[in-house]
Amino acid sequence: QQAAPGELNAARDKLARAQSSAEREPEEAARLAEQAEADATLAEARAEAVRAQNALTTVEQSLEALRQEAARAS
Repeated sequence: QQAAPGELNAARDKLARAQSSAEREPEEAARLAEQAEADATLAEARAEAVRAQNALTTVEQSLEALRQEAARAS
């Protein structure tokens, strides 16, 4: 959620607009709801990518620490 606030906010905004226009403009509401779903999916994917990158950085730092430890032990 923190990694993609723009997309998440866009999804919330479009969903709110879809809900408010559902009775007056059902086709527009459906379009907005689909866009909200796409924005939410994008936000989720971007957040997952950030988590994966953070995990990779942690593993790389651990490997570097092990290499340095091994070098000192040699």
